Amino acid sequence: GGCTLVGNKNATIHVPPRIAAGAATLDRSSIRPTMPPNFAEELPVDNEEHGQNQAARELAIESSEVTPASPSDEDHLHDVDVTPTPLDLRAEQWKASPWAVGCVDPTWGDTVQSAKRRRRERRTAAGRDTRTSRQAEFETYLCVGAWFCNVLGAKRVGNMAVLAGSVDGDGEEGKDLQLKCVAGPYWPVNVCIVWPAIVALSIAVVVLGLSDEHPGIIAAWAVLTLALMVSMVRVSFQDPGILRRHAEKPSGEEGEQWIWNDQALTYRPRKARYDTECACIIEEHDHVCPWTGTVIGRGNMCAFRCFVALVFAVIISDIIIIVSRVVPQK
Repeated sequence: GGCTLVGNKNATIHVPPRIAAGAATLDRSSIRPTMPPNFAEELPVDNEEHGQNQAARELAIESSEVTPASPSDEDHLHDVDVTPTPLDLRAEQWKASPWAVGCVDPTWGDTVQSAKRRRRERRTAAGRDTRTSRQAEFETYLCVGAWFCNVLGAKRVGNMAVLAGSVDGDGEEGKDLQLKCVAGPYWPVNVCIVWPAIVALSIAVVVLGLSDEHPGIIAAWAVLTLALMVSMVRVSFQDPGILRRHAEKPSGEEGEQWIWNDQALTYRPRKARYDTECACIIEEHDHVCPWTGTVIGRGNMCAFRCFVALVFAVIISDIIIIVSRVVPQK
């Protein structure tokens, strides 16, 4: 199986079988054995040579430093294009944001342009689209929402549209930071599909003879339907719990449970999670609900549970009312 040349008790070289026959003719001086990690530490150090190498390295570092520009060079500084690129603007806004968000486009208009550019690249590139169906749907809804948000002039926190509230915080230490009305990346689904379905079902119930029912049944149905709409508005447009950026851990025992997140450049609680679709960290993150258009977290979890319960209650009441009117009574 070959032979092994031993040049040192801490270094061995294995020669393959096909050249084992000529191992005796090898030049031992040209072979560089593999040293163990601590082998160099065991070798004696020549202090004089070590000092000369250190001085040479310091001299090389000093010589590589940038020298001040001469007056003749200053004339050419005006010819240099120092305009920041879109990537520079993205990184600058990402690092300056007081919110725990990911690196996204600075404005909604930039998101629309990026979507158009990616679409052109996919058309011209050879091969098939490698996106999953969920990724394709998300990019479509995000592009549609970004176009409307750009027209409306909505502010942005990650991929969340801020319709009302302070994003940058003009007050001292960011005390004015508050998000009063926030829409998630899937808000087109909520506005264009869920709301029309609820309204259409309610109209169908009224048309099919709700007025002939007992006043108590009418009142109960109206209360349930109104509560359903209110709960969905709260889920869809309430701050789900977007975390503010923390460059340092909070003091006390609570801070010991916080961990660092590279995607948002912040410390976060263990129950908080960075959501890639919303591009921000949500406290007590649960899931993303496309039907409500947003992510579910600590801020809207209670409203979401009420919404789910009311959905079942309203659907059951609507079915009972419709069936009682359509099916002939014996």
